[in-house]
Amino acid sequence: MIICRLASMSRLLAIAGNSWILKRTSITEPYVLLIALLVLAATLLLVKYAPSPKLMLRGLAVLSLSSLAGLVLLGFWDLRTLDLICNEDHVIEWLTAAFLLAGWVLGLILTIRLIYRKTPSPLVAFLTGGYFWGFWRELEFGRPFFGEKLIYTRNFFRLGAYSGPEYFEQFEKSMGHQQLRPLFEMHWIAVTVALTCAVLLLVHLYRHRRVFPAELRELPRTAHGLLFLLGMGIYLGSQLAGELFDVLLGRGFFPHYRQMFGFSHRIIAEPLECVASLCFLISIIALWNTIKLRVDNATC
Repeated sequence: MIICRLASMSRLLAIAGNSWILKRTSITEPYVLLIALLVLAATLLLVKYAPSPKLMLRGLAVLSLSSLAGLVLLGFWDLRTLDLICNEDHVIEWLTAAFLLAGWVLGLILTIRLIYRKTPSPLVAFLTGGYFWGFWRELEFGRPFFGEKLIYTRNFFRLGAYSGPEYFEQFEKSMGHQQLRPLFEMHWIAVTVALTCAVLLLVHLYRHRRVFPAELRELPRTAHGLLFLLGMGIYLGSQLAGELFDVLLGRGFFPHYRQMFGFSHRIIAEPLECVASLCFLISIIALWNTIKLRVDNATC
């Protein structure tokens, strides 16, 4: 029976790999779905069985440290392969995006359930919005499904992007693209969606402005809060370490290594960002379990 199920799954993945949607992705197509499904399955298991925060923290530490150690060993063995999997549209970026996506979905479900029960938590809504932005920023919508980016979130904060299509024509040339894409139109659609979500979030936070500060003050004293702060610390550290790495390679002690191998800060920043996104996912799972336990105790 198990062999038959595995064979059926293999056939489904093969069919998915030949589909037109995934045909143009930069990594082997079936693994895109496999990564997302595995992350979702692990998330559902952690929600269902609700392990203790200490157990989840230990599991996070073991998984993160063993993965980083494996990447370090891979770097000593084959630096080019390490640089490749740390590049955009490869395994580590997809894992990072999958963790953030799972965190956003879980947070959105929890937000809706709490509003339905008339016990809203502005902190959950705030974290959910942050995870959605992180997923959007990490993956840049459009790339995995059409083989190219249609939205660049960096343009959200550039005034020239709102003036007209001419900005994006120059932007395309600077990115090395020969064929122009509807970036200006997609930019305005994305900005409209982002502003709508931001307004809804701000209205929700304002309506519960007395609860939100109290939840923020309580955050460092909770397991989910410590996990979230750990993720933020690792993420900020990854950006600092990445910039420092580029400075050392570009103008410092090891410029010849950059010329020889062509790698950049991504071999430092991307794995740490992946660990940070895993911390964020475990944080929202811990928050879900805490709220579920609170509701169960109140029911009893």
